[in-house]
Amino acid sequence: MDNMDISWNPFVLSHVIDLVLHNQVKVPLYAFADTRVPANSPQWQQLVNADESHARSFDPNMHRRHLPTVCYNCHGLSLASRRGWLNFADLVLNQENYKELARDTEEILPGDLVGYYEHSEIEGMSLSHTGVVTKVDTGSTTKDVYNGLKSCRVNSKWGMNGEFIHEVIKSPYCSAGYDIKFYRFIRTHY
Repeated sequence: MDNMDISWNPFVLSHVIDLVLHNQVKVPLYAFADTRVPANSPQWQQLVNADESHARSFDPNMHRRHLPTVCYNCHGLSLASRRGWLNFADLVLNQENYKELARDTEEILPGDLVGYYEHSEIEGMSLSHTGVVTKVDTGSTTKDVYNGLKSCRVNSKWGMNGEFIHEVIKSPYCSAGYDIKFYRFIRTHY
């Protein structure tokens, strides 16, 4: 199966809450009803199996962290503790004191955030996916990881699909035209 389409349409918006950043900027978090496919039904099991097969096509050594859901997306996982569907990850990164790690020199640590950027002729590079570093080879720099010289495992949520722990360069968001950047949360005062 090349493309995973769970087809849980239409999305049913149940409510919107505000993620309030440290400077009082409010960013909407969308909550969708997750009731389209009954749990433990044959259709649900088929979706879960297809989801896992799809993930293993990118990283055979991936580990499922959570079943498919529309309750949150990758940015909601990485930046809002799974509280909803977040569409403005770049705003949160900029406003909440995330510092981009230097590609060649800074060591990546568990807990750092990874951003996957897609090149677009119209928008240039845009943030399309985020995840959280869970494990990394000692002394790994962003350059080592990007070039596949060192291992870096990431926990990320793949759209409506599941949440997976996978190798950073083995996901549907890491292909030709993408770039990876690593970030660290740094705030010295509140």
